[in-house]
Amino acid sequence: MAEKDNNAEVASTAETAPMFSSATLKGVLRHRKLLIVLIHIAAFTVSLLMAFLLAFNMQLLRAWFMYQFPFLLIFAIPIKLELFRRFKQYQGWWQYVGISDLIGIVKASLASALVLMVIWYGYAIAGPEFILKPLDEKIGNEISHLEESIEISEDTIFRSNMRRRLANRQGLYDLIQIGRLRQMKKLAPPTTDTKAKRKLTERIEYLKVLQNSIEGVIMLDLLTTIMFLGGLRMVVRLYHEEYFTESAKVLKKFLIIGAGDAGEALLRELMRMKKERYDVVGFIDDNPRMQKMNIHGVQVLGTTDQLPEICQKHKIEEIAIAMPSATHSELRHVVQICQGTKVRFRTVPSITDIASGKLSVSQIRDVDIDDLLGRDVVQLDLAMIEKFLTGKTILVTGAGGSIGSEMCRQVCQFKPKLLLLVEQAENPLFYIERELIKTFPDVPIQAIVRNITDKERISQVFQQYKPQVVIHAAAHKHVPLMESNPGEAMKNNIMGTMNIS
Repeated sequence: MAEKDNNAEVASTAETAPMFSSATLKGVLRHRKLLIVLIHIAAFTVSLLMAFLLAFNMQLLRAWFMYQFPFLLIFAIPIKLELFRRFKQYQGWWQYVGISDLIGIVKASLASALVLMVIWYGYAIAGPEFILKPLDEKIGNEISHLEESIEISEDTIFRSNMRRRLANRQGLYDLIQIGRLRQMKKLAPPTTDTKAKRKLTERIEYLKVLQNSIEGVIMLDLLTTIMFLGGLRMVVRLYHEEYFTESAKVLKKFLIIGAGDAGEALLRELMRMKKERYDVVGFIDDNPRMQKMNIHGVQVLGTTDQLPEICQKHKIEEIAIAMPSATHSELRHVVQICQGTKVRFRTVPSITDIASGKLSVSQIRDVDIDDLLGRDVVQLDLAMIEKFLTGKTILVTGAGGSIGSEMCRQVCQFKPKLLLLVEQAENPLFYIERELIKTFPDVPIQAIVRNITDKERISQVFQQYKPQVVIHAAAHKHVPLMESNPGEAMKNNIMGTMNIS
């Protein structure tokens, strides 16, 4: 290894750096769950701190920072940790965060806020059961003593120190007295002591405002928790998508037909590719409501009828048809327009393959003839066909035509005993005979010039060769032409078929 070679220390630097980062990454992944929990604890703390700042006009006051904030934090962290665990928020891979992850954060945050609110109301109602009266009186006396010391002292430094101590004690005293608020409302000072009555009333009103402020803090904490954790996950995803993406020197100008779910998913997959290969110029969609709309910053440029002009204007090099749920007629129409652009076009997998998980939307492929059939592809039982044809005398009518010649080629693969080529036109019959003799020298072939409308001559063929299988491919097949010549169509297609049968 380069690390052990004392003469290659400089050369080994480039190699050891990736190895070190890889080892570091493995160490991080090994303790990933612990790291995620620690990050959540930090996020919970920051979100609660931000909630207090927002509730108190962005003022960092000792009164809430020293006691009210730690009091809520003591309950918030364990409650949130447990509820976020139950909502499986420590198992997600932040690199692939999506809407479902954000919904999970919202659910866990709502549940946490609800539990915290119940605890806070429980403390306000049942506070006297938990607070010792001597503690309340002790802190009250200490506050009175500090207020007197501040009032009588003339030393500026001393008074400053006393005010800090008073603010600390006042924060704790306020928190304790919120739990005794119900008892305080029942206190009735003598009617003659108006000063004491006014002071008690002001104190109760102050505590009510403070209680409502803490309730507001809990609701603000709900929002800040969602904001911090959701934002943190999005930052991680953006970091992976932007920092780890390698751009090719020349990006292909790419156009997506279909601005629906499949088109959006395809764009998202292309944007998340480790190696960037495409510059997605825009979308094409026939929905009028989608025109000029933006999806992930990419605009819908027009309709399929405008495709040739758009391709020419933007110099498109490749087209993706993202319409997995389109009908076959719709797909054929789009394919015809794409062929007119003379630009390479491909399609996303079928909606069945995407839904079943066999293929992802980003696995685009060339358009296959099967996509345009309008029906399921027929799978031939080759074993049964072989059993039916092998070793038999087979007669093919119209053997020189496009369909008949292909039938002859297929039949020869199953090694018939004798293949009879029946055709009225000598030229195509000659060429298919030469081709089959060259390609399948082991197959006996007999070329026969016959017109299937000549019943007598066709009967002679059947009597002489006694074919066991007849493949009838002799017919006039050009419909518009035969509509102009109905007599010939009936003679060949109907009478000829009757002669063969």
